[in-house]
Amino acid sequence: MLFSGQEHFPVFGRLAAEVQDSAHAMVWGSQLGNDMRSGLLGNGGVRHWLMAGCIAFVASVAMLAPRTQAAGNNDYVLQPGDVVNVSVWREPDLQKTILVRPDGGISFPLAGELTAAGQTIAQLSEAIAAKLAQFIPSPVVTVTLQENLGNRIYVTGRVVRPGFYLINQDVDVLQALAMAGGLTPFADRRDIKILRRENGVERAIPFNYKQVQRGERLGQNIILRPGDTVLVP
Repeated sequence: MLFSGQEHFPVFGRLAAEVQDSAHAMVWGSQLGNDMRSGLLGNGGVRHWLMAGCIAFVASVAMLAPRTQAAGNNDYVLQPGDVVNVSVWREPDLQKTILVRPDGGISFPLAGELTAAGQTIAQLSEAIAAKLAQFIPSPVVTVTLQENLGNRIYVTGRVVRPGFYLINQDVDVLQALAMAGGLTPFADRRDIKILRRENGVERAIPFNYKQVQRGERLGQNIILRPGDTVLVP
């Protein structure tokens, strides 16, 4: 039996208790070495050290988990109103929480003005790094999404709960109406409009609730974009 319990191996017990805090992994690793030299591990200490080393290794790998998880947002497309945190490795003065302005732009020290709206997290990170490269050799820039307040749609008119709704996944017209509590009894189900602004020009996209409800012309049930307004007369 390689491991007989933490009552025979107090150092392993302490490491196991702290393993979820990855910052302690390296501290305990150093202490393990000291305990081995002092004879605290006793007979079979090498075997115990190998087991503890495996856990310390897993803990040190876990330190990378937040970076991997943050990378999962890299495909998110930024919108005006979103809040991002921008930091540069080893540059404590270059860390800032930024609101994407209504015009879609942001400003960052040394990088100046950049366009954020319509860019993914990864694209914005690369754009900032390219600007900073003029002043900092090989800058490592991390951009994380703090709040997706810009990713909202609006449902107004004869629905139960008109207003705006924050979305973090694809939402179609029927789903948006459901989020708003559904239509009121006097809503015109045949003449619903989706108002969408593109390149400064607003257009109306028709939606016939009755047809979609019957399974007809399902192509009307489009995926909404941030900023779209569903108007129910």
